[in-house]
Amino acid sequence: ASQMVLARDPDWTLRSFDCPNGAPPLWVAFGRDQAVLRWRASAWRMRQQPTGSGTRYASGNAILFRKGTEATLVNEGRQVAGPCVARR
Repeated sequence: ASQMVLARDPDWTLRSFDCPNGAPPLWVAFGRDQAVLRWRASAWRMRQQPTGSGTRYASGNAILFRKGTEATLVNEGRQVAGPCVARR
């Protein structure tokens, strides 16, 4: 039900990113300075952080990098998904 609320809130945008090598897609709801990410059986509520280029969101050991139409998920220091490409 929370996804439905996020999808209707004008401050939130729900996007899906198709990942290479048969990996499951990333589902991300982007807010003003935060993101909620679902991947496999995991979910993270992330805060936006300063970065040189693109956008970076982090929660604990998980980091989401977004640049243009691509998103990459790093967890515990290793890339676990990406670069994934936004669906049109």
